Amino acid sequence: MKKQNYTAEIPVSNPYNIAAFDDLIANIQAGYNEEKRLKNAAFEFMAGKGLYPEFHEWLHNSGHGHQGDNIMGRLRMGMAVTDRVAKFFGR
Repeated sequence: MKKQNYTAEIPVSNPYNIAAFDDLIANIQAGYNEEKRLKNAAFEFMAGKGLYPEFHEWLHNSGHGHQGDNIMGRLRMGMAVTDRVAKFFGR
């Protein structure tokens, strides 16, 4: 397997264009805040459409196990959500 490198461009707070630790932390915090905003929007959407009780029941049902523990479980969960949303919007 070929080793892959990842380069990220982050905004810097100094005139020398050198990323400092504080810049890295600020970039990570901004990503976390965006994820949190999107999660809250998804819950608001589910609640507004009356889907939250069904989601809550599914989430706390011990019969479904830990479906997201591996990649195949995550794919199954994603396909189930996609099917449900498609049916909801009539597609």
